[in-house]
Amino acid sequence: MEFSRSNALPAPVLLARSLRVTDHGMIDEGDVLLLWHHLTLHDWHLRSGCAPNERADRTPRGYVAQHQGRLTLVNASDTPWIVRQGSGEPARVERNGVVIAAPGVSIQIGDHLPARVLQLEVMR
Repeated sequence: MEFSRSNALPAPVLLARSLRVTDHGMIDEGDVLLLWHHLTLHDWHLRSGCAPNERADRTPRGYVAQHQGRLTLVNASDTPWIVRQGSGEPARVERNGVVIAAPGVSIQIGDHLPARVLQLEVMR
């Protein structure tokens, strides 16, 4: 099949690259998560060292929703998210808070180290 412009995606595809904040700086964990409408976020998406095995807690910790043509991430947990965008002050997102998903946004899960950071970017 030949690729044509008609086969192109209608909107940019957003990815969340997993990083980890430690006492020694930021470490790229090498994981990338494709964000889509109705994606449920679990511990293995939001915490380092968690895996989706048979003993994993399957409680939803957040989800992705499309709202007014934009993807948003909603915090469904009691763990605060610290959101950074550009050079502005970080914003704290509590339970049921919403983050507009856009390239350049980074979301740190929790206040304690090591903490996972989801760095949002457009698929290239």
